Amino acid sequence: MTDNIPDKIRRLREHDLNMLTSLYLLLDRQGVSEAAADLGLSQPAMSKTLDRLRSEFSDRLLVRSGNQMVLTAFARMLLPELERLLSGLGQFYDPVGPFDASLAERTVSIGMNEYLQYILGPAIIRMLGAKAPLVNLRLRPIHFGQAESEMSKGHVDLLIGAAGVEFNLRSSILYRDKLACIASLSNEDLKSPLPFSDFARMRQIYVSPSGFDFFPSIINQFLGGVGREIQPADVTMSSYFAAARSIVGTKMVALLPNKLIASLFNPQIRVVPLAFETPDYDVALWWHNSLHEDPFFVWLRRELMALMQQTAIPLAQP
Repeated sequence: MTDNIPDKIRRLREHDLNMLTSLYLLLDRQGVSEAAADLGLSQPAMSKTLDRLRSEFSDRLLVRSGNQMVLTAFARMLLPELERLLSGLGQFYDPVGPFDASLAERTVSIGMNEYLQYILGPAIIRMLGAKAPLVNLRLRPIHFGQAESEMSKGHVDLLIGAAGVEFNLRSSILYRDKLACIASLSNEDLKSPLPFSDFARMRQIYVSPSGFDFFPSIINQFLGGVGREIQPADVTMSSYFAAARSIVGTKMVALLPNKLIASLFNPQIRVVPLAFETPDYDVALWWHNSLHEDPFFVWLRRELMALMQQTAIPLAQP
């Protein structure tokens, strides 16, 4: 089928498609004068057009019967097909009406890690269910190193993640969060609030879900004031939930997103009060330039931004 497409286009290029509107009016009005008046042409010009059409289709199309013109058998067969064709082309060129999210039928793929799915997924699902019930939503993890390629291919429509990674994509900040400290409930040796010097000496669990070590780099910059670097006994994991569980029964600490810790229920871990301020970080929304003006994604980006502004970020309580 694909091999035939160039031949079809080649055949169409042999014809003047603008003449189809003249043909329709000639057949529908059954007269040269009437068709000429509708198109704002002179009768001689329309007569020449009819001659060209007769040559194109090898048929008289219109013939005189007494004082009027009538359609040939071929023209009678052609008229309804021509009407459907022009109607379809008219709809193709008509400007799109106002976007209505409730009528949108499409699949949307959003790349985000497990923590963001846990935090943001329920609100996004409820919003789409209420405003765009025909949309099929797919939330999937994606390695940041593959993000641009996946989005340029259309495999992922939007990406949500920690800002700070450079992409050749459009982006907007969704919200700002902080890092909070957790430790095992059984670790009773920690001072409260925990001094920065004590924190910097402790074994750490880092989390890097994207593989870009974004959060470890933030924390290491944060700890750089005392010259601390990742130690052999430190641990890096790809899962926030695994990190929270793995800290149970150890003397380790971890800095995790405040928004996650505030929503995470684990009776075996506790939030550790700190005697110092942890760094802020931004969560961003990225999209490919090919989707920038798509009415659906213009609407969806606006809804996601509004959703984040309406959703309060809880504080993790010690």
